[in-house]
Amino acid sequence: MKKFHSCSTVSLPELLHTYSIVSMDYRWSNDGVSTDKQQRNITYIKTTPGEFENSVFIVCLGRIARYKTVKIWSFRYFFVPLHVINTASNTRWFTSSDMEIKDYAIKCFRDEAQAILNLIPLLDDNFQKAVEMIYNCKGKLIVTGVGKSGHVGEKIASTLASLGTPSFFLNPLDAYHGDLGMIDKDDIVMAISYSGFTDELLRFIPLLIERKVPIIGITGNPDSLLAQYSICHLNIAVDHEADPLNLAPTSSTTTTMVMGDALACALVHMRNFKPNDFALFHPGGSLGKRLLTTAEDVMFKENLPVIPADMRLGEAIIEVSRGKLGMGVSLDEEGRIIGLITDGDLRRATERWQEQFFNHKVSDIMTTSPKIVLPTTKITAIQAVMQKYKVHSVLVADKQKHLLGIVDHYGCML
Repeated sequence: MKKFHSCSTVSLPELLHTYSIVSMDYRWSNDGVSTDKQQRNITYIKTTPGEFENSVFIVCLGRIARYKTVKIWSFRYFFVPLHVINTASNTRWFTSSDMEIKDYAIKCFRDEAQAILNLIPLLDDNFQKAVEMIYNCKGKLIVTGVGKSGHVGEKIASTLASLGTPSFFLNPLDAYHGDLGMIDKDDIVMAISYSGFTDELLRFIPLLIERKVPIIGITGNPDSLLAQYSICHLNIAVDHEADPLNLAPTSSTTTTMVMGDALACALVHMRNFKPNDFALFHPGGSLGKRLLTTAEDVMFKENLPVIPADMRLGEAIIEVSRGKLGMGVSLDEEGRIIGLITDGDLRRATERWQEQFFNHKVSDIMTTSPKIVLPTTKITAIQAVMQKYKVHSVLVADKQKHLLGIVDHYGCML
């Protein structure tokens, strides 16, 4: 351990939490340093080079212990901006309330984000093996776990099911009381335990081995019993949890969930899963409605604004206004679409012909190739047509162009 240069005592035990801690850890030193162990004052600093050259290295001494004849010191070290030390008062004390609440959130975000990035070098051939096992599975994927791992497992099972992999969550405790009958030899079990030594889960494993059910293990310990019992093991180890005590499952549950999402994303690619497939599993969601709803479901069918092609424009204005759809449709004698006028066509005709406007007929201004869709056309496709051709309504007709209804922009807003 490097020696540190002494300076005047600064009694600010909470100062480190107030001024943007850059790094923190615990170490042991056998330096023969004398201090009052009750005050636990900050008594040593060292200017640091490179990245932290504008900061100081602070050692906060803690309790003293003895190992044979050597003094053992416990302490924390931090990097704190230099101006803080220069302006600090020996009589001022800071409390944790001086640290903004959002700073705790920022630290948590960074810790968990880094934990996710640290998974990249841990990926190996086991990931591809797990994906191929699930893809080729003839039965179901059963996800299991206890506690926080179980809660995350429920989410993973739900995500996989919504993306085309038949899966569900099974609590290992329920398996001892009849639910083991849900599993057969064609299924795969994904067992989650960060330690890999969860007793309730390990007692469940022999039952699976007896039934010759393959196991995919997700743990943070490749040497654990669960990892050894698994056909393939996915490592979700973290350096530390995000909570200040390094006790609550935070970073580890995040890496577990991300690993589940990674499996789901890979399976989407292998299954060539499409938005329409997704909609089939989400009929009640907004996306499902847009992908499954057709023109026939939302079109206007009654009191359609049908006007003869030889009608005078003065009369056509009345019929278009009465229809309240901003348009009029002309049909032939067999009910097939031959043209369309909109209120915009009428305004432009008024500007062009002025007093001669009323002498003209609908056929003089109507569009003879309006946008027509089939009753089975999906709403998403209709929206694409509207956006491409800058129209707010489309006609719905059969293959012989017999008018069946009208879909406007508001009908597509599901």
